[in-house]
Amino acid sequence: MAAAEAQAPPYAPGSPAVFRGRGTLLLAVLSVALLVLAGVGFGLYLNERGELRETRSDLNTQLQEQRDTVTQRDAKIAETEQKVNDLTTELTTTKDNLSDITKERDVLLPCMRRAQDMFDAARDQNESRLRTALRQADTACSKAQSGID
Repeated sequence: MAAAEAQAPPYAPGSPAVFRGRGTLLLAVLSVALLVLAGVGFGLYLNERGELRETRSDLNTQLQEQRDTVTQRDAKIAETEQKVNDLTTELTTTKDNLSDITKERDVLLPCMRRAQDMFDAARDQNESRLRTALRQADTACSKAQSGID
């Protein structure tokens, strides 16, 4: 047995293990490759996450700009509607005034025509026509006066 003891074991308990065989080398290469792939995957994840934050920020900015635009347009629409209402009221008032003036004109028109007849008769120095025109003018203008009041 002395000869068996003299021979050193292939792996001594205190010495570092020596890699042997293709399996161990393949396992080491695969481990390094997986570690690199994990690092690349983690880097891509962080990159995508950053891009998503930027995209979200850009979209929020665009959304706020659109909301501001809508708010401004709503304010302009409300202002325009108010102007339309004001102009509609003014138009109604103007139509009413025009109607009143037209009625007054229609009431005054016979008086004015008789007065014109009176002036024409006076210019022509036609005494009988002037008296008739004066009487008709007095009657028409009295009716006009009562129609206006």
